[in-house]
Amino acid sequence: PSNTSRIKYLLKKYPNAKFIHIYRNPVYVYLSTYKFFSELFPSVNLQKIDNKLLHDLIIFNYREIYKDYYDQKHLIPKENLIEIKFEDFKNDSLSYLKKIHKKFDLKLSKELLSEYISYLDSQKSHKMNTYKIDKSKLDEIKKEYTISFNKMKYDIPNNLEINYLFNSLIVIFFWFGIYFTIDHLGVVSFAFFKVLSAIITSIYLTIIISK
Repeated sequence: PSNTSRIKYLLKKYPNAKFIHIYRNPVYVYLSTYKFFSELFPSVNLQKIDNKLLHDLIIFNYREIYKDYYDQKHLIPKENLIEIKFEDFKNDSLSYLKKIHKKFDLKLSKELLSEYISYLDSQKSHKMNTYKIDKSKLDEIKKEYTISFNKMKYDIPNNLEINYLFNSLIVIFFWFGIYFTIDHLGVVSFAFFKVLSAIITSIYLTIIISK
């Protein structure tokens, strides 16, 4: 949410504001956000937004929002901030809800506790989305979201389905370009090129498999 980057303005308006920061692996945030807006925009937009523009907007917004958050976080009194990893909250939601109440000295009545439990029980059948991502996009996310990866102590998820097809096509077109250039200049034989391309391709596939 955009308010993540508005700490100084929120504190100016509400000096004793309490902040609950639930953070998640930046890769999943990107994928979830992309899925949400790619499904929403067609029904509400008057013009078409292409996938590249949507991708760029998500990358920019998340990066800048969290840059502001970490720049302004020190303004929040320690007693008014609690930060929780999404995975921890998901695995033990009730425990963390109790911690939030205790941290901020908020009364937790039996009635409210019962409502929490009832709601959490209703969500037990919820299944998380599964995602697929191009390797090139994953590399860009890791580069653009470096601050968040470091601060949140996340890495690329192990269970992520990564699509290497785009990268493979780039390699193929690259070598076709090299071949036609060499063939035009008559520098080396076609047999030599085949051997060279086979070696390079084998190295590339080995790197992909090892990842």
